[in-house]
Amino acid sequence: MTPSIKKMLAVNGASLFMIVVGIVAVYMGHTKAQQAASYRVESKSLLNEQKLTKFQRQRPVYSAGETKIDDFMTGFLTFSNQKEFDSRRQSLRSIVSKSVYDNRILFKTDKYHKVKQLSLEGTYVRSDVIPTGLAHNQLTANVYATQTLNFKGKQGKDVVKAYTVTYDGQTGKLTSVTEHGTLSVNVDSATF
Repeated sequence: MTPSIKKMLAVNGASLFMIVVGIVAVYMGHTKAQQAASYRVESKSLLNEQKLTKFQRQRPVYSAGETKIDDFMTGFLTFSNQKEFDSRRQSLRSIVSKSVYDNRILFKTDKYHKVKQLSLEGTYVRSDVIPTGLAHNQLTANVYATQTLNFKGKQGKDVVKAYTVTYDGQTGKLTSVTEHGTLSVNVDSATF
């Protein structure tokens, strides 16, 4: 072999070695980037999972339904003036299905403006959700919602309203809300 061929083979060998080293470096960098991205996704899911209670992880449809019911009752039973009372339907649009949104009995209009005339204010207190059925990602429950009604500036009384509610876990919306009326709770528990 002539010295120029030896030189050319050495240069080509060095070039080939550098190309192989470059490919290995790029591959390792790509692998590290994928591992870092995977780690970020995994750590986010662990953080989200840690925020959920054991009960919420074991019964996700019930927990999500209970949260949506609470959100609905907050928007439906809380108002401080006529404008807020009249706009309840629009404010709840994102958490109810079209059939509930279009339910004129549930969202009946206050055509005589009683809320304004009486200076009536409503405040949602809490709900008791009693499941009656849970199948196919749908929760059906009896809901007893407590609301404080008072006239502006005067202490009011608590009323308990009964509803039957259906929550669809796939859409994340309430698909049925039926109001049954107000429960009469007139017994003073202090006398017992």
